[in-house]
Amino acid sequence: MPGITGTTKRIRGTEFNAGAGLFFTKSIVQINREFFMIYSGNTMYKLLKSKPVKKHIILHSDPFLDRHSKGEDFPAWRGTVIGIDISLDIAQEFSELLESIRKTYIKTIKERKKEKYKKPRFV
Repeated sequence: MPGITGTTKRIRGTEFNAGAGLFFTKSIVQINREFFMIYSGNTMYKLLKSKPVKKHIILHSDPFLDRHSKGEDFPAWRGTVIGIDISLDIAQEFSELLESIRKTYIKTIKERKKEKYKKPRFV
């Protein structure tokens, strides 16, 4: 999910780590209809390929809103493995792809900040 990173609790990470790497990678793979899978601990998440569409694909910041399969009963693995296929053929204009990713990322960060600051704080 964009803005979530293991290096800091700060929303959007830091200038060195924005917490968007997996989101960018998943989005590129999704738009190009390629393979994307994460296996960590005993849990696996696999992005399912969507049918080709002529109109714009909607990018979700929450990976569980995308067509996916998952499982939580796999053999335990110490660490995280990420499997991706990214074709070198251009399936869509790269600038359009980056613009879609940027819009989704910014929208998600704004929503997370708004939600964070809506919570009452008692001192």
